[in-house]
Order: sequence, then structure tokens, then C-alpha cells
Amino acid sequence: MKQVNNTSVTNFKLAVNTSRKNKEGNGYETAFLTIVAFGKNAENTYKYMSKGDTISVMGELRTRIYEKME
Repeated sequence: MKQVNNTSVTNFKLAVNTSRKNKEGNGYETAFLTIVAFGKNAENTYKYMSKGDTISVMGELRTRIYEKME
């Protein structure tokens, strides 16, 4: 967690299992989302959330395209 202009900010990756089969067909794909929390939400996330916890997220989804540089 960090402070930005007197506001607590934390970010973390959230793994979301999809209903789409992976290329091998033996499992499902996982989407990894970057979540950013501010203020009290950031403080509570930092204090109480652990890897593997089931959580609910409300907010705005912003997508970006990543292309691997060869």
C-alpha cells in the first residue's frame, strides 16, 4: 500500500477462471485482472485480504492490449 496525495492506494492481481477451454483442451483459461483500490477500500484490502480469498469487485473495467515485443 502507498500514499498518493494523502490517499491510500493498493493494487493486486485477480485471477478469474473463464468458461473457455485452454489450447490443450484439458482445462480452462484464466484471466488476470489488475485491481486498484483507493482510500478505506485500499486500507481494508491491504489489512484483511489474502491470496486465495473469494472477493467481490465493483468498479470500472479498462482494457489494454499487450503485444509481446520480439
